Amino acid sequence: MLGVFGLADTIVSQTIAVSDTSAVKLPKTKEEDFYFLNDKLDTSLLVYVAKIEAKTANAKKETVESLFQAIRNEAFKRGANAFRLLDSRISLERPDSNFLSLAVYKVGQKGIYKNHGLFPTNMVYVIGDLSYKGSDGRKMKFNDSAVVLAPLSYFAYQNHTDKMASISIGGFLGTTRSIVGYPGRLPLFYSLSGFGLGPAKRGTPGIDLNTGRINEMDTYFGSLLALILKKNS
Repeated sequence: MLGVFGLADTIVSQTIAVSDTSAVKLPKTKEEDFYFLNDKLDTSLLVYVAKIEAKTANAKKETVESLFQAIRNEAFKRGANAFRLLDSRISLERPDSNFLSLAVYKVGQKGIYKNHGLFPTNMVYVIGDLSYKGSDGRKMKFNDSAVVLAPLSYFAYQNHTDKMASISIGGFLGTTRSIVGYPGRLPLFYSLSGFGLGPAKRGTPGIDLNTGRINEMDTYFGSLLALILKKNS
């Protein structure tokens, strides 16, 4: 966690703090992707920009996503297009103390390509409700096994090449998503709660759970969530 705020502002209710800013001046980022950077990626492929922290200002209206989007917006203004996790506190207990701190960078196509090669392959993640309000959890079946996904948690499964995994919700009138593994397949992240997740390469628009839909999430945001949320027991 950052000790002293270098710059404070409020964006979509969050308190934003920017510190340890690089002297390098970059044009604003115009692309949509905000890349999750693997810790093993060679730093010579990156241009460091700043540390950005978002703190919850109104737990009744905010989610983990809104903290991330606030940092993303500030990073893009400064020319960054990628991030690494520095610190976080994401909990249903004392949600007004929740925060997210990221180091943001500029990465080019060579770095993006090498970074993708460091992702775990054929992993499947299902993310629980991201709001701080709490709930009884989301019910699903994964490979025919019943799972209750607690809020602010995730379910993870290692699939394999030519093997099929399935997610089902909503019973007879619901939906089933089948996922087949193949060599080099990037991890897949799904939501059962229909929250908006910003731009997603392979995603579908957020749809309420009552429709029985399973929504695919942005890979980079999902990779962050797998670090800061609790693994479903």
